[in-house]
Amino acid sequence: MVAERQPAYLLLVLGSNVSPERNIDRALELLYGQFSVVKQSARVLTAAQDDAPPYLNLALLVHADMQRQSEPRSDLKLALREIEARVGRIRPSSTPMLCPIDIDAVAQWPPLLVLDEKTWRSSYFAALMAHIEPWFATP
Repeated sequence: MVAERQPAYLLLVLGSNVSPERNIDRALELLYGQFSVVKQSARVLTAAQDDAPPYLNLALLVHADMQRQSEPRSDLKLALREIEARVGRIRPSSTPMLCPIDIDAVAQWPPLLVLDEKTWRSSYFAALMAHIEPWFATP
């Protein structure tokens, strides 16, 4: 059986605590080349865990043609990991508290499917979502 293909929205969250302005800009350039971006949030500076430098975060709402399933497709994960690598992220990192770029697919819809519960429930998520869709600001 062939999975039905339909347009989908994806919510991507980016973060960086190493040259964050430069690395976020480079990741955005690559993401805009791969996805049709519907909205972009403002950049929000958030405290990191432990003694790591603070993160600069932003969210993107993108329109993507993908198969509907309970998890993001492996090719989506691969595409996001490739962008991270092109921006300078090395996995695994020898300095885990420093992250040049992190890109997470947090949700897709319709219907709403949360793909990353940790980010969805994080303290900075509401601030990012207020710029994307106000109804997202109350997870």
